[in-house]
Amino acid sequence: MDWLYRGGILHLLPDASGTNLQFATNMSAINAPFDHFRIGAGLIIRHSGQLKELNKKRLLSRKQEVQIAELSAVGATVPIPETVKRPENTYNHRVFDNFNSYLLYQLSELTHPDHNWTMIYLMTGAYLLMIFPGCYFFHKKQKGYRNSLLFILVTVAFFSAMFWSVGKRGYGETTTLNSLVIARPLNGDHYDLTYCVNAFVTDGADYQFTANGEGVIYTSAQELEKVKGAIMNGVDGSFHADIPPFSARSFMCRIKSPYPKPEMKLLEYQIDKNSKLKTLKIKMNSALPKNTSIIQVLYNRVLYDLKQTQEKGAVILELGNRSTPLSAWKSILESDASYNRRFGYRDEETDTPKVYASLYKRLVMKNLNLNRPDQVRTFDSDRSRIKLFFYSDIPDEFKLKTDVDGIQQGRTLFVNEIALHPNMNDLPNE
Repeated sequence: MDWLYRGGILHLLPDASGTNLQFATNMSAINAPFDHFRIGAGLIIRHSGQLKELNKKRLLSRKQEVQIAELSAVGATVPIPETVKRPENTYNHRVFDNFNSYLLYQLSELTHPDHNWTMIYLMTGAYLLMIFPGCYFFHKKQKGYRNSLLFILVTVAFFSAMFWSVGKRGYGETTTLNSLVIARPLNGDHYDLTYCVNAFVTDGADYQFTANGEGVIYTSAQELEKVKGAIMNGVDGSFHADIPPFSARSFMCRIKSPYPKPEMKLLEYQIDKNSKLKTLKIKMNSALPKNTSIIQVLYNRVLYDLKQTQEKGAVILELGNRSTPLSAWKSILESDASYNRRFGYRDEETDTPKVYASLYKRLVMKNLNLNRPDQVRTFDSDRSRIKLFFYSDIPDEFKLKTDVDGIQQGRTLFVNEIALHPNMNDLPNE
């Protein structure tokens, strides 16, 4: 049911007697007696006939009929069928891994040593001069070689101690867990959470990480480095890893976690002849996520800023003054964009809020499963629904449970969908 609520499409055939199949317990919602209807973002489509009569062309045709009915119900224009064949949206593990790698890399950049490189370079020059010509001139004034060997040993020992003292870690770093979370709603007060985590520690040890929820899946999100540790997925799953002192470990996980969903009601909307949102008004009876910095709505490949006001104890969201076509963000998916910043200067000051703000666009793209620029060009959202994005601080309920004793910070992209038709969940086929 979680798969269906997230946006899956379920095709149903009648039983041998021609009556609708009946489901029990937590699947009873599928028993609604309509030709097509919604459960969350998912779509259920009923068919007549037998299984052998179904084929790909018939399924696609029936799906298009349902989409046209939904678009007509909300007053949106029906898109003209494309004559150019779209490229298949095949899974490319290299692109996907590169996308996740960039997010994890940016989290790792939030905490790194701030060495005194000027002093290190000066000491390196002085050390080389002491070895030569310093040792050469010292040897010329000596009658034997023993004093010269002693000079070299003292020089090496002295500079070794100096390099250790100046170059050692401990320039104000603190143990920190930085996280990015995408939260997609499930049935009831639950969310489907996807984590990107970087744990930086100042004390080396074997650390354990767990998340609050059920059905967790962990991954080290890379294949190059061997990680000493263990992954236990499923019920009471956990991630164990050996992290040396003043180093970091990155990983990802996904889990179904309890968290109250906001109470939202669509008050009004208007779509113009170009399938653009002209007006939109949403009422929220619950508070926004803590420290929400960005609120946007996606409709028909365009992201609209939302402004908030208070009205009788409720939060009212309305269209702001700025809109951005999704195509304007496709440059961040270029292959070079993922690596340009990786070779910057390590002694630059890191502005943590600025880094988190810059990752918002990538999280939106990740949520929409857009990993390449050509996918942005061919992306087509459901015009019978709007998708809301709230970018906020990570709630305490989403923070990982761990024996890492330090700061835990991060951002969460909350994703919510609203049907534009008030009865879209039980809309009969007319």
